[in-house]
Amino acid sequence: MSKRANKDQETAKAMAKAGRVFRERREALRISFEKAATVSGLSPGTIRRIELGDSGVSIGVLVSYLNALGAGSLFLDALSGVMKAAARSPGEEAFAAGIAEIRQKMLSERM
Repeated sequence: MSKRANKDQETAKAMAKAGRVFRERREALRISFEKAATVSGLSPGTIRRIELGDSGVSIGVLVSYLNALGAGSLFLDALSGVMKAAARSPGEEAFAAGIAEIRQKMLSERM
């Protein structure tokens, strides 16, 4: 497998994992696709793409969606931590740990 194909595969796995975290947050808040779309200003189809881990969704769209879920600043704070950790220890493990941290912070906010 080429380096490019390997990176694409890693990105797809990470985005799928992030999409699951975002969906869990929306469902924990008992927010429908339609309500999330209305509040965020995005279409239900875009919400679906985000939750399925579509890597073609821009960071601005992701932040709009997460702001609608009340987690935009948490996400950006955690992402900053992920980037610092990745600089010290690059690789999928650092990203996975960052996603786990984001998930924990998002889920703890609902309580």
